[in-house]
Amino acid sequence: MSRVETAIVTETADLQGSGWRELWLKEDWWAIWLGLGIVLLGYVLFANGASLRWLAVTPAKWSTPDQLAAHFDANWLR
Repeated sequence: MSRVETAIVTETADLQGSGWRELWLKEDWWAIWLGLGIVLLGYVLFANGASLRWLAVTPAKWSTPDQLAAHFDANWLR
């Protein structure tokens, strides 16, 4: 077997063995798992009568920049 054939066989074996491992080793999959976890947490809280409302900020109506600054000052932790 030549070097090229050996490299192709080795590369093909590496690609076939990495199927399920990608589901927790890749950054893109971590984003999917975290997103699903947040959705499931929201559903469980909703099903039990609770919510994530304490985390959400409802924007107020502002007429002046001072009102906007006061709103951001009151809700900076969220």
